[in-house]
Amino acid sequence: VITSIDYDHQEWLGNTLEQIALEKAGIFKPNVPAVVGETRDRLKPVFSSHAHSVGVSRLIFLDDQDWIYSINSRSTHGMTLSIRLRGWSFDNLFVPLHGEHQVRNLAIALLALQEHWGTIPPADTLPIIERGLRNLRRNSGLRGRIETVRTNPLLVVDVAHNEAGCQALVKTIGEAPFPPKWNVVFGVMRDKDYREMLAVLSRIAIRFFFATPRNPRACSAEELAEQASSFGIPIAVHSNIGEAFLAALQLGEPVVCTGSFFTIEEVLDKLDELGDNVSNSHS
Repeated sequence: VITSIDYDHQEWLGNTLEQIALEKAGIFKPNVPAVVGETRDRLKPVFSSHAHSVGVSRLIFLDDQDWIYSINSRSTHGMTLSIRLRGWSFDNLFVPLHGEHQVRNLAIALLALQEHWGTIPPADTLPIIERGLRNLRRNSGLRGRIETVRTNPLLVVDVAHNEAGCQALVKTIGEAPFPPKWNVVFGVMRDKDYREMLAVLSRIAIRFFFATPRNPRACSAEELAEQASSFGIPIAVHSNIGEAFLAALQLGEPVVCTGSFFTIEEVLDKLDELGDNVSNSHS
């Protein structure tokens, strides 16, 4: 499965989307079906050519399928949606994730499962899949995907670590049921396009709280402060992510922590210390 392509890890993947797509297509295997969620038509020939050369048994693009969905309701803990795709039909399906991109990921997963089974899903599997999705975080250990970990004050953690990730984050938490403005705790690796990431985040930021994550590749909080100084948003610099996070939390306003997997790891560790790391699970 390949979900989507964007600029990231260019030092290994390449500097054009076509190069990155070809590297991602390296996962294709002989006599194994491949499901691709990428939307850009100009990248389809890259996948098709590599699939043919490798001997993929079937190449399926999500957007070549006849599928439809609607998001029926949203809460700070997830979304309820209806989706029709091939033999799949779900109504009022709760998924503890956010954003249109996660609906696409769900559709890709359903396609992949159907390819694996080689048949339309039996009706008695649907309640099992619904239960699995409700308990997604608990079952998979998946954390930090626009995850609400506290509600008073509202606290969201997200592992966005490039501009595309920040765009998805801001699009989702900048509209109902989320509040429009947030205190932003941010730490990032210095090999990322952090200026562009900050520009996107500035659209929802009340204040920036910067710190340097515990990683040799980390960008310094002082460099972030310098880059963000032109946005006209108040800035606080802290000695570590835990301190920055606590300072933001103490204001009693909505807080979002983002920028890197390493940043979110330190935030979750601090929550564990506080005995307050409530993951979002529905039984």
